[in-house]
Amino acid sequence: MKDKLLFMLGLGACAMPGGWTEVYGQAQKQTQERPNVLFIIMDDMCDWANYLGGNNQVKTPNLDRLAARGVYFSNAYAAVPLSNPSRTAMMTGLQPFVTGIYNNNQQLQDSPQVENATLMPEHFKQNGYTTVWSGKIFHNKPSDAKLASSWDDMEYRDGGYGPWAQSSASEKKSGKARKGPNWDEFEPWVGPDTDFPDVVNSQKVIDFLGEEHDKPFFVAMGFYRPHTPHTAPKRYFDLYDLDSIKRPDVLPNDLDDIPPYAIEHFIGDKLEKARRIMNSPDKQWEKEIWSYLACVSFADDRIGMILDALDRSPYADNTVIVLVGDNGYHHGQKERFGKSALWREACHVPFIVCGPKSNPIPHGVCEQPVSLIDIYPTLNELCGLPHVDELAGNDLTPLLNDPQMEWNKPSISTFLPGNFTVHYGKWNYIR
Repeated sequence: MKDKLLFMLGLGACAMPGGWTEVYGQAQKQTQERPNVLFIIMDDMCDWANYLGGNNQVKTPNLDRLAARGVYFSNAYAAVPLSNPSRTAMMTGLQPFVTGIYNNNQQLQDSPQVENATLMPEHFKQNGYTTVWSGKIFHNKPSDAKLASSWDDMEYRDGGYGPWAQSSASEKKSGKARKGPNWDEFEPWVGPDTDFPDVVNSQKVIDFLGEEHDKPFFVAMGFYRPHTPHTAPKRYFDLYDLDSIKRPDVLPNDLDDIPPYAIEHFIGDKLEKARRIMNSPDKQWEKEIWSYLACVSFADDRIGMILDALDRSPYADNTVIVLVGDNGYHHGQKERFGKSALWREACHVPFIVCGPKSNPIPHGVCEQPVSLIDIYPTLNELCGLPHVDELAGNDLTPLLNDPQMEWNKPSISTFLPGNFTVHYGKWNYIR
């Protein structure tokens, strides 16, 4: 009974034969070359991409063109709606209730399960790939030994969330120095673009794609935007008219059915802050949305430059592209700003997979529920790497081969021990 329940909930590894695996396997035999991987992660990127329809004002031409050349999953969810545990789940292929990593303040080195796992880049490196890390991939990091066994090039890792706004509303009001990213940290930036780590880090990837490589590569690029602070070059703010910004629909009394546990652990003092934003007489709600949209378009533009560099390179015909957001984000829905909740807005993310131009996958949308924890086993299959037995996710290559096929596996999101959302079809069940 337990095994049956685990299968129904999608908590076991469920590789499926046929489909893409067979097609791609034939191409591999003919070329004797494994494909490269370009893996892009956006921080706090919800479903506000034009192709996903989460916001009808957002301008994301490069995400849209990437979605048009592969399969995009319209029902993709983070394993955890928070950066550190979400990225840990992606990179280990393990659920948070296995690693014990549920929150941002937890160190990966303190988890024996993480330290003993074969990390995704580690698996690629062990199988002959050059592995490159640029930007934000992990939130908190594994041990130095684990990193050394996973990455060949970490020179451009991290970089930070800056630049910070010159002054924030909270500072003006209290006179206190900022402690970290806040909702009121936004500013159209007039300094050089290179003030942004996203520009410096993405240029590293562009330069790498323009070089000659004699081994297949796994390149991971992590964008800090659209995470706070919502600073971006001014031209991206100019794409949007503040006076025309639309608020998301918020149902009256939408929190009346929330149980006391959720109020205590998920809402708390956040509700007061959210209502202060939503009832502000100086358009704080619109400004929050305006600045987020600017940051999305900023990241989208840099992603376009990376795609252009790949298309100009000798690797365009043999590179798999995966793009995701690490967790969703509320912009007033459920009277909330931020993530760290089990509602759809906090868990729903972009997830796009594009095959090599020489062996493209079918184009289109897949509406089946999938998880970011599925990336690791799927890339293993696409690249012909050995299976890693302990992975929790599903191999999605059957859906890449036939996005409309039947799929009876739900997607699971977890936040803090014992709390889950089961995403199945168009339904989301929260316990």
